[in-house]
Amino acid sequence: MALLKNIDELRSHIPFTLGMTMKNLDSFIETAELQFLVPEIGVEAYNDLQAKYDANNLNEDYLKLLKLCQRAVAYYATLLFIPVGQLQLSDAGIRIQVDEHFKQAFDWQVDNLEESCRNAADSCIESALSFLELKKNVFTIWAASTAYTQYKEWFVNSAELMNSLVSVQVPRRIFRRVLPEVRKAHENYVLPTICKEIYTELKTQWSTNTLTSANKELMRFIQPAIAHIAIAKSVSALTVRLSDMGVSVTSNSIFKQKINQPADESSRSHFIREKMDDGQNYIKQLLEYLYANADTYPLFKNSLCYVESRVTTLNNDTTSGFYVV
Repeated sequence: MALLKNIDELRSHIPFTLGMTMKNLDSFIETAELQFLVPEIGVEAYNDLQAKYDANNLNEDYLKLLKLCQRAVAYYATLLFIPVGQLQLSDAGIRIQVDEHFKQAFDWQVDNLEESCRNAADSCIESALSFLELKKNVFTIWAASTAYTQYKEWFVNSAELMNSLVSVQVPRRIFRRVLPEVRKAHENYVLPTICKEIYTELKTQWSTNTLTSANKELMRFIQPAIAHIAIAKSVSALTVRLSDMGVSVTSNSIFKQKINQPADESSRSHFIREKMDDGQNYIKQLLEYLYANADTYPLFKNSLCYVESRVTTLNNDTTSGFYVV
């Protein structure tokens, strides 16, 4: 049983599906839950919410979570339906349904609808995860699940947080694709800078929401560093697709009336360089801050990352006659 039981519930979230019936959308709703919702909140939290929904045993917090999840599923299901909504498959082939009272939508209108559905669904997923985190003392099944561990695994763990750190807007679906670069930014930039001991402490405190004031100061440098480096490293990967035909690069169709022009090489290179520079500058500031406050961070000061004589001091040598001017 899905989280949307009838067409009235569906229309309370997406009122433009006036001609749709639950029979036409059932399979899309189930697919949307399996493809988009369950991987985000986890099967344990999903089953918990489903059981309370079926038993009509929803308190105020669960009701709010249900509505966020329902809305996300409704928009994702609509998104899945759009490519096949005007098609009829039969022994005679694939045809487009024509009605004398309605005109088929233009390509740009369909594109806008798809984009609107994606953005609305992504926003609901972000809101659902934020709400689960805020109320994890209520949603204890989620807080004890693998999905929660994965959600708190990295210091930049949501599109909302990333968008507050960089000057580009990243929706949830793109953030999921950027996550491998977020992981590599942790491992290749942050960890070598601060060393394992303080990195482990930060990870533990971050996952349990117990960051000390001192470690919150470190996050002011760490989080924007990760966000900028991950965005820079993702630019090339986001245009590449692997399929049965091999490696392909995304391009625009000449038949679309609305075209998003790809950035030229100069603009693309400038963007990557700018974001990498910003990220590495934050790493530099992080290191400078740690050295300036080394006594506050004994795990860093006693680690292999800390070098006592970072700056070589030159003194006058009366024996050799070498004098520093």
